[in-house]
Amino acid sequence: MEYAIAYNDKSGNGFNKTEPWILDDFDNRKKCIKKANELIRSGYKNVTVFNYDESVPECIDWDYVKQHQN
Repeated sequence: MEYAIAYNDKSGNGFNKTEPWILDDFDNRKKCIKKANELIRSGYKNVTVFNYDESVPECIDWDYVKQHQN
């Protein structure tokens, strides 16, 4: 299982209205949460840790993130 972070930038904008920015390829949940906390401290919005596997869709939207959040 892999972990990723979905987030909006400091202005509250994602990649588009339904898709957040994504930081991915964390194989360790603890490291992923540490990075998420750094983003929060830096002022990024809606920072959410979630997991995924090989069947991840090409476009990840907030609905997918909410269904797979940790």
